[in-house]
Amino acid sequence: MNSSQFPDNPKILMLNQVRGFVGGVERLMVRLAQDLSHQGWQVYGLFEKTLYADPAFDSAFTDIRVADVSEIEALIDYYQQLGVSIVFIHKCTQPSWLKHFQAAFKTALLVHDHDYYCLRSHKYFPYKRKNCQLPFNPVYCSICSGLMQKQAGKIKAINLASRWHLLHLARKCDISFVLSEYMRQNLIQNGWQKDSIRLLVPYQEVAEHEISINTGKPVLLYVGQLIRGKGVDLLLSALSLLKADFLCRIVGRGNDEDYLKSLSKELQLTQKVEFAGWAADTSVEYRQASIVVVPSRWQEPYGLVGLEAFAHGKAVVAFEVGGISQWLKHTVNGLLVRAGSIEKLAEALQNLIDKPELTAKLGQAGRQYLENQHSYEQYLQSLVRPLEELREDQEMKTQSSLLQKGSSNLKTQSDYIKIFGIKIMSISMAHALILMEDALKANLKSPLFFVNADCLNKIFIDREYYSILKESKVLFPDGIGINLAGRLLKTPVLENINGTDILPHLCELAQTGSYRIFLLGAAPGVAAKMKDELVLRYPDICICGTQNGFFDWENEANEVIETINDSKTDILLVAFGAPRQEKFISRYSAEIKAPLQIGVGGLFDFYSGRIPRAPLWMRKIGAEWIFRLIQEPKRMWKRYILGNPLFLYRVCRYGSGAIKP
Repeated sequence: MNSSQFPDNPKILMLNQVRGFVGGVERLMVRLAQDLSHQGWQVYGLFEKTLYADPAFDSAFTDIRVADVSEIEALIDYYQQLGVSIVFIHKCTQPSWLKHFQAAFKTALLVHDHDYYCLRSHKYFPYKRKNCQLPFNPVYCSICSGLMQKQAGKIKAINLASRWHLLHLARKCDISFVLSEYMRQNLIQNGWQKDSIRLLVPYQEVAEHEISINTGKPVLLYVGQLIRGKGVDLLLSALSLLKADFLCRIVGRGNDEDYLKSLSKELQLTQKVEFAGWAADTSVEYRQASIVVVPSRWQEPYGLVGLEAFAHGKAVVAFEVGGISQWLKHTVNGLLVRAGSIEKLAEALQNLIDKPELTAKLGQAGRQYLENQHSYEQYLQSLVRPLEELREDQEMKTQSSLLQKGSSNLKTQSDYIKIFGIKIMSISMAHALILMEDALKANLKSPLFFVNADCLNKIFIDREYYSILKESKVLFPDGIGINLAGRLLKTPVLENINGTDILPHLCELAQTGSYRIFLLGAAPGVAAKMKDELVLRYPDICICGTQNGFFDWENEANEVIETINDSKTDILLVAFGAPRQEKFISRYSAEIKAPLQIGVGGLFDFYSGRIPRAPLWMRKIGAEWIFRLIQEPKRMWKRYILGNPLFLYRVCRYGSGAIKP
């Protein structure tokens, strides 16, 4: 992955217990890392330990680190300096890591299994191994587990306080991804907030080879870890009941491997069962298979092996546990078997072995299901959109941190309101100025826009404008319409921040800090007149250039941008009116060197004296729109008389979930 293709690409850290391919967790993590990289993200990897080191695993990440618990503070500093905005947690056994990362970053958790709310290795009762449907309880779960667990072949005591703390922290992650409705309900049952849970639509690329009926010896395939919960022993017992000739390939590794080989020998299956070991690429195994078997005894959160089978047009036979029934539809794309029933599993396998045409038909249906329900677009949308929202929240959190450093006696929390999916900052005027000053001091390119009711009406007919506002990091609330919308949505705006009111403060900042201002926009002569007025009011201000807004973007924009850059301006004010000014800044921001690029609407008309401003008392009570309507009734009547009620109607509909832009 060449990160230079994405100079401003977002950065995300993936955290997992194990570095290396162990099972489905690691395979899915690598897939997610690769796909995020293709979307322009830089993906870093942090792990508690290394098992089965593999270059194919490491290549998915920009940087790999295996660290000790004691290094947490240095790690956080390291990733903050890199610009990481999100920590994506797969499996974490260290509560201190989770706690520190949650304090420093936005966190997303992918719940792969039941580890966070079950003390046992698998969520079933001991001895009879009956699946447990109960939520976590420290007393009952402690008794069930005996406070002992098997790790690396050894029995070790469970640290109940640590596991309980880990569960508490897991529930506090900003969002939690699950793959199935079954797991969603499990999380809710164990104390997760409903609105923090996101359904990730898994994706598996459909194989290109043709599906054919296997007329030779049928090949049964198991792919997964060789551990007790995966039920491979149940599969072997079922195979011993089959009357037909067959070959069963078992692909995977785990601490039950020796036992399973011994069981295969005991059941006289050594000529029919092959243990193939671990395979990073299982496509050849799937192509050669006739039937894929998922014999899990524990409650599979999803069972991604099913999608892999469908991708190759293979029918699946599986026990009906956990989330498997979300993708496996009985007699449609495979056969569901009563959980744990060896006889029923053998019966289902025998049925498909005897009917190769039915097996091929079920496999074709699985392939069709995969294409219809698990498209790449659905997958990306379910993955990237929640992460983008988290990234925006983290950037606002970072900006809030800068504000706190800039002024200790001001309100220190930067907040926002969301209208039509667009995030508008809800901060004080003083905070807004500190935000601008920090950007100037850091020479940090910061496009800033003011948003009023008319702007948000326009997004319903201008999708480009909507995209620009939705992706903008700093939007200020302008006008009584946004104020009323905030109240209707129960997220009131802290303060009205418009370009006309903020300009005097910005001019004082420019004088004090020796920052240069360039005026771009309005009719010919208006910017020059505004310059004269500003110099009279602020004698030490440097207005380093002016340019009217009547020029051809396609043919003259480069020349205008060259003039702006030659002026060495720090603050570019663009007065084209919405949405032209936002589109101009969005299109040319990378080429313009000024750190602050601000869309200011009709600001030049007011400060040049061309249009008088409403009296202060009208502005304070939110009645400036009435003054504007009186001044320019022909131009403003649609905007205010029709537009404002329409906007508030849309806000009410948006608040009820009835409309989206």
